[in-house]
Amino acid sequence: MDRTVSDHLSDAELLALAAPASGEPEPLPRHLLGCEACSRALQEWRSAMREVAREDVAELENRSSEEWRAAEDATMAAIRRAGPRRTAPALRKTAQTLLGSVPAGAARMPKLRP
Repeated sequence: MDRTVSDHLSDAELLALAAPASGEPEPLPRHLLGCEACSRALQEWRSAMREVAREDVAELENRSSEEWRAAEDATMAAIRRAGPRRTAPALRKTAQTLLGSVPAGAARMPKLRP
């Protein structure tokens, strides 16, 4: 969609360009070539994303071993609270799906001659 210079990119579009879902940079819209406001807004979004990432990393880097242990214990407690009645059926279904696909896949493979 071609835009006029007065038809600016939305915050959602700028966010998608600053932090693409695929993790890979996406081609920039032509609109950014002629619109200083949107180009500047995209740079501000990217700068804000970098700052948030730095803050998140700093928080993780500064965790003590006791804090890591507490987080691990909380995760394991949540898994135990879910109990085998909730987790076992999901695991069983996953195992059945995986095991069922092996023979089906093997049956489709060409026979190798010695």
